[in-house]
Amino acid sequence: MLALAAIALVSLLVRLAPLIRPGIGWATTSDSIGYIHLANGLVAGCGFARAVFGRCLQAELVRTPGYPLYLALFPSMRAALAVQAVLGTAGIFISALFTWRWIGITGAFIVAAVLGLDVPSIVASNSLLTETLFTSLVTVAILVQLEAILRDVIDAQAIAYVFIAGLFIGLATLVRPIGEVLIVVAPLPALFLRGLVPTKRIALALLAVLVPLVIIAGWSYRNWDRRGIWTLSTVAALDTYYYRAAGVLAYENGRSFEEVRSELLQSTGDSVETLSPEITEDLSRRGRAILRTHPGAFCIVALRGFLKSAFSVDRGGPRILCGYETPRDEADSGSSEKIFSILSFPLLSLVLLMGYCLLAFTWAGAGLALWCLRNSPSRNNALSIIPLTAAVLLLAAAAGPEGYDRFRVPAMPLLAIVAASGWTRRYRLIANSRITRTHV
Repeated sequence: MLALAAIALVSLLVRLAPLIRPGIGWATTSDSIGYIHLANGLVAGCGFARAVFGRCLQAELVRTPGYPLYLALFPSMRAALAVQAVLGTAGIFISALFTWRWIGITGAFIVAAVLGLDVPSIVASNSLLTETLFTSLVTVAILVQLEAILRDVIDAQAIAYVFIAGLFIGLATLVRPIGEVLIVVAPLPALFLRGLVPTKRIALALLAVLVPLVIIAGWSYRNWDRRGIWTLSTVAALDTYYYRAAGVLAYENGRSFEEVRSELLQSTGDSVETLSPEITEDLSRRGRAILRTHPGAFCIVALRGFLKSAFSVDRGGPRILCGYETPRDEADSGSSEKIFSILSFPLLSLVLLMGYCLLAFTWAGAGLALWCLRNSPSRNNALSIIPLTAAVLLLAAAAGPEGYDRFRVPAMPLLAIVAASGWTRRYRLIANSRITRTHV
C-alpha cells in the first residue's frame, strides 16, 4: 500500500508541476475556449449558454453540460487544473487497488506504472479539456461493474453496484457524448452474476441500461425544448460531416484531409458553434449520404483512425513536457526532416521511445489476456472482457481521420488493467507448467 501510495504521490507531483508556469495559456486549446465561455455563462446566470464579452448567447447544443459545470465549480481555471491532476492520480490509485484485489500486487504495480508513465494522460490532466473528468467517470463505472462480478454472489450490494455503474455511464455521456457507446457495456455484469434466474437477469440488465438512457433522454429533451432538436449533442452530426465525410472525400480524391475539411467549413459560411438546428440536421444527412456512397473508403478511414488513436504517440505532448516549442515549419516538413528534428532533442526522443514501449507492453498484455481466456473460469473472463470491450468501443467511436493519442486517454486505465491480467496470468501459467514438469 505504501509503495502504491508513493507511486501515486510522484504521479501527482508530475501532474501538478506544470502549474508552476503562470496563467492558463499553456493549458488552453481552441476547444477549451468554448468550455470556458459555457462555464462563464453558468456563473453569470445565462443557463447553459455561452457568455462572451458579458453577453449571453443562445442555448448551447454542441457541448454537453458536464465539463462546463465542473469548471464553474472552481474560483479559477488553475484550480480546476489542480483538481484534474488529483483526479488523474486518483484514477491510477483506485485502478491499482482493484487490480491488487483481483490479480495481486504484481498486477497492481503494472497498472500503476503504465498509467503513471502515460504521457497523453499527463498532458490531458494539464489541459482544459474533457479527457480527465471523462476518464475518471468511465473508470469508476467499469470498476464498479467489476466489483459486482468479483463479489461472486447476488445480493443487494451487487445490484447496487450495477445501478451505480449505469449512473456513472450516464454522467460520463454528459461530459463527452461519445460515452453513449458504453451503454452496450452497461448490462454485461448482469450476464455474469451467478444465482440469477433468467427473468431477474433480464430485469437487472434492463435496469443497468435504463439509468444512462434516462439521463441521455433528459438532456435531449432539454435541447428539444430550447432549440427544437432532439439530440444529446449536435457534435455527432458535425463530426459526421466535417471529419468522417471529409476524410472519405479526401481519400477518394487523393487530397489532404485538412484541405477538404477547410472547404466544407467554408461552405457553411458560419461558425460551427452557432449553426441552426436545421442546418446541422442537413449537414448530418449530407455526411451520412457521403459515407453510404463510399462504404469501402469509410471503413479504411475509420480503421486508420482507430490504429492511429490506439498506437500513435503524438509529438506535441512530449514537447510540452520537455519544455520544447514546436518549430513553425515542422508541420510542412517531410518525414525524414521530422525524424531528424526529433532526434536533435535527446530528452524528447527518450520520452517518445518510452511512450511507444509502454504502448507495446500494454497491447501485448491485452493480447495475452485474450489468449488466456480459453483456460479461465467465466468470472475471470468477464473481468477481462468488460474493460477491454469498453476500451475498444471508446477507441472505435472516436476513429476518424483526426485520430491521435488524446482519444486513447479514456481507454488507458481499462487497457492497463487488462494488460496486467494478461502478463500476470501468462507468468502463472508458465510457472505452473514448470512445476508440473518438475513433479513429473
